[in-house]
Amino acid sequence: MIWIVFRTVGYPNIDLNNGATLKGMLDALQILADAAGPNTKVVPGHGDITNKAAIVAHREMAVAVRDRVAKLIQEGKTGEQAVAAKPTADFDAKVGNAAERADRFVTHAYTELKRTNATHQANPKPQIPNPKSQLDCLGLRIWVLGFGFWDLFQVLAHQLRHLEHVHR
Repeated sequence: MIWIVFRTVGYPNIDLNNGATLKGMLDALQILADAAGPNTKVVPGHGDITNKAAIVAHREMAVAVRDRVAKLIQEGKTGEQAVAAKPTADFDAKVGNAAERADRFVTHAYTELKRTNATHQANPKPQIPNPKSQLDCLGLRIWVLGFGFWDLFQVLAHQLRHLEHVHR
């Protein structure tokens, strides 16, 4: 279960007010893509169960939009002008549920890039979390990426263990 860092519908929602960052989301997506195998089933925060290729495509889309927004900042565009430029336009049909979420994602990317004065952020390869940050049950590996949901994951793991016991 990947929680809200990855979704198969809509654009990412970067909760800037609570410390989330575009860079952090891109790093998390890279960790997830690196950790997933060719047969890994991915349970997104929103949308249908999918696979590693969807994580990679989602990250590539986010990087492309980030780079486009960075270029708009370099050109001196305001946040409103960046949104009006529709840097997500060629992704909208693929992403689905895009109308308001595209504008929100562009606004979040613009805000972060402008705030950090980093119009083009290099993302060194992040490290996979240490083994203590994963749960294994029913043959599933659940990565806990430190988004403050540890208790929820403990409950989920307990429920999965219960289901394993009941169905034996």
